[in-house]
This record gives sequence, structure tokens and C-alpha cells, in this order.
Amino acid sequence: MFGMSFIADYNTLGVMEEVSEDESVIVWTSAGRDQMKIIRNLVNKFSADTGVAVSLKLTVGGSLLPSILAGVGPDVTLDSVDIIDWAIRGAIQPLGNVGTGEEYYEGFNDLYYGGEFPEAAFVPLTLYTDDFVDYDREKDGRITEYDAIVYGLPNTLDFSMMFYREDIMQELGLELPKTWDDFYNILPILQNNQMQVVFPTSSGGTNLFLYQMMDPDFDTVGDNGLYADNGRRINLDSDLALTAFDRLCSIFTQYKLPVAPNFENQFRTGDIPLGITSYSVYTQLSVFAPEIRGLWKFVPLPGFEYVDDETGETKINNCSVAAVSSIVMPRGNRSDEKAQNAFDFMAWYVGAENQADYANEYSAWMGQNTKYNTANIEALYDMNWTTEEAANIRSQMENLVGVPDYPGSYIITRNVNNAFMNAYNNNQDPVTTMLDYIVDINKEISRKRAEFDLDAVEISYTNTFTEEKR
Repeated sequence: MFGMSFIADYNTLGVMEEVSEDESVIVWTSAGRDQMKIIRNLVNKFSADTGVAVSLKLTVGGSLLPSILAGVGPDVTLDSVDIIDWAIRGAIQPLGNVGTGEEYYEGFNDLYYGGEFPEAAFVPLTLYTDDFVDYDREKDGRITEYDAIVYGLPNTLDFSMMFYREDIMQELGLELPKTWDDFYNILPILQNNQMQVVFPTSSGGTNLFLYQMMDPDFDTVGDNGLYADNGRRINLDSDLALTAFDRLCSIFTQYKLPVAPNFENQFRTGDIPLGITSYSVYTQLSVFAPEIRGLWKFVPLPGFEYVDDETGETKINNCSVAAVSSIVMPRGNRSDEKAQNAFDFMAWYVGAENQADYANEYSAWMGQNTKYNTANIEALYDMNWTTEEAANIRSQMENLVGVPDYPGSYIITRNVNNAFMNAYNNNQDPVTTMLDYIVDINKEISRKRAEFDLDAVEISYTNTFTEEKR
């Protein structure tokens, strides 16, 4: 064993026969070894069906950037986040431009427009801009400009749903809230019975209210959502956004909702019988609280009523905000054929058949209560959810919004959280508090955009904006 440790590569799995790295698609993953064994078996099936050899390697987090800088990175990496941060640095390969309809790899448009994924799942993986220049993709001596470049394929998808203790709600004679007015009506009843409710704070709660208060027909990527001027500045100083933030702060200050609850434990004990939280909490509750199995469910979120302009019907906008991890192709010196093989693997990996196979193998290996939150809608009904659970997930999955990611987005979460905590802890006016942070957010966004030669606006502390072409 000591001697073999010098020659055996225990972090490489998935190649059925010895091949050179020039011929095989190198895939990195930071998943656990148990998950990697499942992926390995599926990868072997892909290689047998396509003839494309795949070398699967287990890596640790943080190893991708040094490998790309050293020119020894993989062809594909799984479980990637912060895609736009990588994209603006030229670290990952663009897959297609959905603004112009141009696909850089055969099969991308079929995947993007095929309906297997919610449209919102691609939004955080797309760089929306009207002036971004891809300096590394030159054709015949010219540099092409893009306006909506997709840099990854959705792998996992998470979003908020409403969890509730069915036994407690029935005991109190309460119906599930369909609107936020219904939600506010049952809050005093729960609190009079020494119970509480969980609700997302800071950016999570602000975005939830903001996008639900918007007209569903509006373009959430443009000037109507979190950003304005195609990402050049924040839109949190709009009337709608300030109303959303004020509503969020009010629900915590007036009803004294817990800011940092232990939801899983308090849901188990019944102290918190109702909560708005990530639907991936399902696995934690199933494993952590088997004694309440069958006593709780999760359903789509409550929402705001609005009148449909075309039909005149009163409808409910109960959209949820999507959080995505993706599979990407790092930059590298590879042939066109190998690059296409790498994309074919990516497309296969996120496809419905493979996602369902992986999810079911994962549950069989880790336990039937362990669920995999795939981004593929078609894979959902082939997984081991109950019919009711799958229907509820799909209902919410088909009503998602994606928040675009732009350079400098990290400053938003930080400052919105500061504003929220000032309003909550120090009883400051939410609107005034948020406005105090707007200029600082915009200055950092402009500084970051200028760093990457993107259009920016010059921000002054008098809140005036001057267009400046960088």
C-alpha cells in the first residue's frame, strides 16, 4: 500500500481504459467521494454511448483559479457558483449569446430554448451588457461584441417555499395563506399561542417582496428589478424597492419575527409551525425530525394580488427567487473538437435522464429521505418525490425569477444587511436607512465596472449620475 501510494491516483475516477489527457475530457468536481462514485458510474455510461473518454477528478475548493492561471485547468468543472465573477475575468468559456441567438457550441440553443429548465435558472449565469467585449474570442482579426452571454449550464436550483405543520394548523383551525394579507391575518393567532414564523431577512426578503410586487409582465432583467441602467447602478432607491424594504423591516419590527432562528429544531418542536425557507430544507427535516414525518408539508409561496390587464382577472404573483449552481467550461488551450466534446458532456450531465438517474442513485445511496434539487424540470417527475410534492415543486419552479449578476454585486448584500440591521436593532426609519447606503453601493459598482472596462456612471455624494464611457 505504501508503494502504490506513489503511483496510484486516488482522486481520478471515470476512465474505463487508459487514455491520454489530450484525448479525454477532464472533469473536476468537489463533491463528496460518495457522490463522486455515483457520478463515475454515470460517466462510464456516457463514455460507452458516445465514445468520448472522461477523466473524473476529485478536487478541493479553491483549486480552480490557480490551475487556470497555471494553464493546467480542467475542461469542465461541476458545482460552480459566482459565474459572472469568473466570466468578467476571462476565466471561463462563453457558451452562447441569447441576445443575438448565436451559439458557440452545437446544441446550445436546443438546450437553452428546449424548455427543460426554468428561464430564471439561466439569468444568474448570463452577463447582460451592451458593451462587453470578449477579447479572447477573435475571428478573422475582429473582436465580436455581445449583449447577453451565457457562461454556464444550470446544475442545481434552489428557491424558497412555504413549510407548515399540518397538524398544528388544523388544531388552530387556520387555513394556509394564499396572499400576504392572509399571512398577516394568521400571524397574531400563532403568536397568541406562543408560536412564531420564519421569514427571510435582508437581501432575501427584500428581493422576494420586490419581485412579487412587480408586474409579472415586466422585464426583471432590465430597469425594473434589483438593478437599473443594465447593471450600472442599483435600483433600490426606486419607490417600489423602498416599499419592499420598508415592508420587510416592518414585518420584523411590528411582529417581532426571529432574525436568526433554528428553524429545523423549532419546526420539529412546533414552536415555529410556519416558515418561508429554501425547499432544500426538506432533506434536513426528513433526516433530522423523523418523529414528525407525515405531519408537515411544503407548498408554493403566498403572493400579492394584481389585476391581469388582458383578462381583467385577479391573480396572485407568488414568484420565488432562484439560486443556481452550474457546470462550466474553464478557459484552456484545447482543440475545437475537444471543446465540443466538453460541451456535449455538459449538456448530457444536466439533461433530464442523467439528472433523474443521479438523483435516484443519490437517494438510494444516502437514504430515501435525501433529495437532490435538480434544475431540470423534466427530471423532477422521474425522481422519488410523491405526486403532491412534485406538483408543488414544479408549480413554484415554473414561477421563478432570476436576479442578474453584475460586477460589484457583493456590495449589495453587505449594505442591504447593514440597512436591515440598523432598522431592526436601532429602530431607524427603513427608507432613510436604505437611502444612506445607495451612493456607497453605486460607487462600488461603478468602480468595479471601470476596472473591467465596462460602461459605468460617475457617482457623487449628491446622488447625481453622469454617464461616462470608460
